[in-house]
Amino acid sequence: MTLKEHISDTDILTCCVGKCGNGCKGGDVKEAFDWIIEHGVCTGGRYKEKNVCKPYPFYPCNLHGNGTYYGPCPEDGFSAPKCRKTCQLTYPVTYENDKQKEI
Repeated sequence: MTLKEHISDTDILTCCVGKCGNGCKGGDVKEAFDWIIEHGVCTGGRYKEKNVCKPYPFYPCNLHGNGTYYGPCPEDGFSAPKCRKTCQLTYPVTYENDKQKEI
């Protein structure tokens, strides 16, 4: 089987803490792939995207202060959200049924 949807970076970032890494402060790619194969990962997409389980949680911002398209990022950066084993309310599939272990 080939997964054609985008996987949720948010699911990995928030639910594989400790084994895969340290939230927004980096992680280990091999451990993340091992976690996906063991636990599965749900679909994801851009900020506020509707037809996915867990879209990216952070709004686009201008991290380096020299762009004109996006506004500034929060001064203290973003905090990693907590692991939530649910999809966004408008998504018609449950979190467990959305998860894929083969990518």
